[in-house]
Amino acid sequence: MLLAFSGRDSLCCWLRLRAAGIEIIPYFLYTVPGLSYDDEMLAYYERFFNTPIIRLPHHVTYNLLRCGTWQTLDGAASIYRANLPRYDFKDVENHLAGEFGLPDSYLCSVGMKAADNAQRFHTIRQRGTIGRVRHYYYTIWDWNTAQVKEYLAGNGVKLSKSYLYFGSTGDGIDYRFLRFLKDKLPQDYQRVLDVFPLAELELFRYEVVSGWQENQ
Repeated sequence: MLLAFSGRDSLCCWLRLRAAGIEIIPYFLYTVPGLSYDDEMLAYYERFFNTPIIRLPHHVTYNLLRCGTWQTLDGAASIYRANLPRYDFKDVENHLAGEFGLPDSYLCSVGMKAADNAQRFHTIRQRGTIGRVRHYYYTIWDWNTAQVKEYLAGNGVKLSKSYLYFGSTGDGIDYRFLRFLKDKLPQDYQRVLDVFPLAELELFRYEVVSGWQENQ
């Protein structure tokens, strides 16, 4: 079974499926490649599960690049000429299923819980927990966050440092994420600037422009 691996919930899915004897093909979609805590996390889980984790660029990153988000004019022009492909989760999963010779009825484990919020509750209620066409399986749909934490602790699994830094998997290029990286992890901040060279303007927007507007 495929597993869309990111953080706490998907890790819980992986453990449950492994306990049931199901072989997992995990993949991880990065927003910015090579961030230290992501690399450390992936290496740790590869050792823990004795399984390689496939790394691929997130389609949201490609969308941001196509839109010229935090790009110079020359960079935006180069990205436009590159004609980056458009894809989504389904395209990634179909590609991986083909690469690994999975049948057309393959499923991908997703760590979505009905208790997360009202939208997810209604989605699961309307669509169910297994999708034969969209290929999803909400492995821990009836769990809550407390159960997930307890299960992970009982299996002796550590979480990514991103939970310590951001309280989550820490993907994105918003102010909270960028401010921490610039102050605490400058090499990772530079990795972000390698992909989004004008991301510094997000700090300016939040700290200077917003402050000026509040004082008017």
